[in-house]
Amino acid sequence: MIENEIRRYLLNILEKLYNNEISKNQAIDILTQNEKLVEQVIQNEVSFDISDCYFMIKHLLEENISENEIKYFIECFRDERKYNLHEKNIRLNIIKEEKLK
Repeated sequence: MIENEIRRYLLNILEKLYNNEISKNQAIDILTQNEKLVEQVIQNEVSFDISDCYFMIKHLLEENISENEIKYFIECFRDERKYNLHEKNIRLNIIKEEKLK
């Protein structure tokens, strides 16, 4: 798969997850059923935004993944923002801190 195809594939999963059309379990299943994508991520053949999103989806049940993180990747894959790990982490930490207040 080329990266644009991968981004569309991930975006489809993320949008369905965000809109509660699929469960976290279903999102993980859809992700891991794509053996070519799994292989490309494991072999480091994709950009960091794709691998970061891949592992975020893969670990939906193990980690406390917020809707804001899912929305961040949706915005990136829709080309509404440019992926930046530092910005993502700052944005998500600020939102977490605001919820704790």
